[in-house]
Amino acid sequence: MALFGHVHNYERTCAVYQGECLAMPTKDANGIDTSDNSNYNAPVQAIVGWLALPWTASQLIWSLVRISEFGYAKVRATTTELYFKFVNSNTRNVEDSFRITK
Repeated sequence: MALFGHVHNYERTCAVYQGECLAMPTKDANGIDTSDNSNYNAPVQAIVGWLALPWTASQLIWSLVRISEFGYAKVRATTTELYFKFVNSNTRNVEDSFRITK
């Protein structure tokens, strides 16, 4: 996983390499996007940053989630998985979440 923060809205990608989506996540029993070692071989990228202007570019296939809200990340990592949540700063609601399993 690659995690970045800068002047950018929240964005999460599929497992992407050189602009190509090499694998898509699957939904677990709770509806959470999950990537595991059997279905990806490139990094999932999440960008959490300061609110920029609304999205103007067309959404590329590798860009799975885009959110134009202030927020922060909550990440829990164990020896077998990484669980990521993007939380809206104003409402405290989880706007996006995903898991990467080993």
